Amino acid sequence: MFINSVSPAHIFRGEIMNESHQSPDDLTIRTALSAVIGDVKDVRHLLEHDGHRMEIVMSENSPRVGVNSYSTIGLSVIPIGYLSGSVYLGAEIIATARAGFDTFVDVLAACVDDILHSRFRLFPGAVYKNAFKAAYPDVQVKHLIFDTPQGWEKDLLTIDLGSRQAAWIMAVPVTDTELRLFSESESGELQERFVERNTDLADLNRLSVE
Repeated sequence: MFINSVSPAHIFRGEIMNESHQSPDDLTIRTALSAVIGDVKDVRHLLEHDGHRMEIVMSENSPRVGVNSYSTIGLSVIPIGYLSGSVYLGAEIIATARAGFDTFVDVLAACVDDILHSRFRLFPGAVYKNAFKAAYPDVQVKHLIFDTPQGWEKDLLTIDLGSRQAAWIMAVPVTDTELRLFSESESGELQERFVERNTDLADLNRLSVE
């Protein structure tokens, strides 16, 4: 059963949000996230028309030195089209990038903005094409695919928030070749190649797996 999304949002830059302004659900999400990826700091704030606040946070040197983790908090108020019993399922986006790619947050913010304006629907297996065109036109990866949180499968668990459940979906940067393989294969072949070749998905300039 598909559930229509809530009203769209605008991206705000430079606004400092006090945690006391967050909803109890968002504080629960933030606490669960911090327990897995470490202390997080706010790097981008989003504001929905009805007053619900959303944000993108970052944890430095996580999951390893020289790599930063990013996650949305609050995006899971948007249904992704699945029901769990009588409540809907929403999702937070998590992603990683090497520390030098500071503008990566702009890539995620643009994706979130398109979700909130119903220009892109988030769900496992979704593809966000040309995600890096504006922020990083010269990098090897071009698109984002959305998959289970690789490396955190057993740690970033679905959270029961009463009115909804919140899961994490990982934004994985891929090249044109990798996107074709992902689109043409239903067996998870691309993910298997990433594992076999120990691919550094946080490196936006990495070579494509063949």
